[in-house]
Amino acid sequence: MFYKIGFFLLFGIVLFVAGSQASKFFPSTTPPTPSPLPVVTEEATPSPTVAVAATLAPVADDIDGIRTAMAKKYGKTPSDVELEVSKKDTLHAWGVTKFKGEMAGGWFLAYKETSGWIIVDDGNGTISCEKIAPYNFSVSMVEECVNASGKLIKR
Repeated sequence: MFYKIGFFLLFGIVLFVAGSQASKFFPSTTPPTPSPLPVVTEEATPSPTVAVAATLAPVADDIDGIRTAMAKKYGKTPSDVELEVSKKDTLHAWGVTKFKGEMAGGWFLAYKETSGWIIVDDGNGTISCEKIAPYNFSVSMVEECVNASGKLIKR
């Protein structure tokens, strides 16, 4: 009978030790409590910004002025000039144009002086760096041009 008591005593000790060590081998299945998320509040101070040339929607006066300048350059009437302004800021415009009755046209670059719009350069090929230099066209409007020696310049 003593061996039965010893067996149960030994069995109890083994269970006690195993139970106390079980957490090492069998981690808890209860998910950990997440830490609270930080609260984001709006600050009154503005973040730094990068200056980008604004693209403004052309108004009718701008389109009429550019149309008149193109007609004057080529000895046409303004009603003969079809054009679309693709990019524009307060002083510069870039777009495409053609004359009525023609199948194809070309691009144009225009500049607004105090007296009105002028056509700085236009055509079907490359843009001349020398022609546009005095007018400070933004890189977003004219990304590349060709210098006097024919070399393509990335602006």
